[in-house]
Amino acid sequence: MSHEIDSLIVSPEFYFLAEASLCRDDQFEKRVRSGKCPPLPESFRLPDLFIRSLEEPAGQSVLACWSEQGLGIQFQLEAPAPADSAGLKKASVLDRIQLFIDTRDLKSNHRLTRFCAVFEIVPPNRFLGKQNAKISLNESSHHHQQLETGTIEIPFASSLNKQGYLLSIFIPREVLTGFSPAEVPSLGFYYLWNDCQLGMISFGPRPEFPVASDPSLWPSLKLIS
Repeated sequence: MSHEIDSLIVSPEFYFLAEASLCRDDQFEKRVRSGKCPPLPESFRLPDLFIRSLEEPAGQSVLACWSEQGLGIQFQLEAPAPADSAGLKKASVLDRIQLFIDTRDLKSNHRLTRFCAVFEIVPPNRFLGKQNAKISLNESSHHHQQLETGTIEIPFASSLNKQGYLLSIFIPREVLTGFSPAEVPSLGFYYLWNDCQLGMISFGPRPEFPVASDPSLWPSLKLIS
């Protein structure tokens, strides 16, 4: 982080209320369930809200969409591996994505409720050649036990090469308590994405703030048709 950013009295993430539009795609689920990573238009790309210095690399991006059946999320990572990546192979086992969703988008609420879902994602590993991902719900989330026992599943598709990976996930409405686009056309949405080569990025406030427990800090996604 640059000295200019560090010297600010108020963190730059709080100078504006972050908000983005989420486009509709009724075919995303079908494509993911068939084992494919659907190509998504540029309009589905979420804004980069991570405040970084000029020296910090940028190679991670997130695209997203919605349907009446749930949410589609696509994580794209582009970062050619260095010639000597022995150290990164060891560190890559700690690569993680944490995804936070509040189906009621209540900015007056400062604690997790049953409308909040927290996902733990182990992404594909380009250094170890592991294409599959692992997706779980945090124990605090409402449907954790159902996902663990296989009563509910979260389908995903992934592709992997030496330049990075693509991970497409469809989160069904059964996992998202309170998900009702007609009644509440807005979501609280946040992620923390750690990569051994590129470092940690976030969708808005950095993890120094209580983002894991305070959904009022999560940016809003407005559901548009």
